[in-house]
Amino acid sequence: MQTEIRKFKRHITGEELIAACDREGFPCQSRKYLEEGSDHIRFGFEHGGVYVTALYNTVSGRAFGEYELPKRTRPLGDKGVEFSTDDKLDGTPWFDALLSFLYVA
Repeated sequence: MQTEIRKFKRHITGEELIAACDREGFPCQSRKYLEEGSDHIRFGFEHGGVYVTALYNTVSGRAFGEYELPKRTRPLGDKGVEFSTDDKLDGTPWFDALLSFLYVA
């Protein structure tokens, strides 16, 4: 994953993540970041029917969490799959969209 992230100039700030989630209608739990000085923000993200719940580190720009494939394409009873932005998922549409959401080109 390191080579993909190097294509970006920088990761977004916490304030930029909060604004982007608000703009896109994604859930964002920013209270601890805004009120307590936490360096993590929990947020949701969706692309192409893939739903992501992640924890974003505002210092490092890394995110980790789980993603769920669209119900019609996953086996019955299948739960979320863990991921991090360090994973080698380049070329996966939802992952590339997530990177574009978290990093400035």
